[in-house]
Amino acid sequence: MQNQLPFRPHDNNITTQMKYNLEAEHWERAFRSGRIRSTSFSFIEGSGIVGALITIGIALATIIVVAITWIVKSLIKVGEIRGKME
Repeated sequence: MQNQLPFRPHDNNITTQMKYNLEAEHWERAFRSGRIRSTSFSFIEGSGIVGALITIGIALATIIVVAITWIVKSLIKVGEIRGKME
């Protein structure tokens, strides 16, 4: 079972060791760059959350202003109607 994989020699030959070292360096670089990318995404996600909170705040402020304007207009209309009735 040990030497049944022809693409993975199990001898201690210098060329075999060099191939394994090159492959190990490749995987080390791949994992390192993946780790760097994953930490940079947290900043982007954080800025997305901040943007969403700002958008929610602006939307709530707009709703409040529109509601106050609607209430004031309806009170003015009620006052005009009462004034015409008297």
